[in-house]
Amino acid sequence: MLGMPIMDCIAKYRLDKGEAWWTPNLPIDADQQATYFLAKGNLELNVGTNGIITYATYTPTNVPLKKRMESVYKGWDEYVKQLTGTRKTQP
Repeated sequence: MLGMPIMDCIAKYRLDKGEAWWTPNLPIDADQQATYFLAKGNLELNVGTNGIITYATYTPTNVPLKKRMESVYKGWDEYVKQLTGTRKTQP
């Protein structure tokens, strides 16, 4: 995966069929970070400003996909609440 264009990787491994979380609020010139939540683990990718994957790691887990996604949304909700005093980014 390293050195592969992100769009080629998404197409080849059908990553668009599952859940993903792109880390928001990163500096414009920083590598963008995404976590793809797969059935048996998480795939973490960093993508350079040129659209090329610069880092990739897979972490297997027994935690169900739904629980992992709930954890992400809960963490984001808490972050938003700290910044704005509001809640619920997920319906």
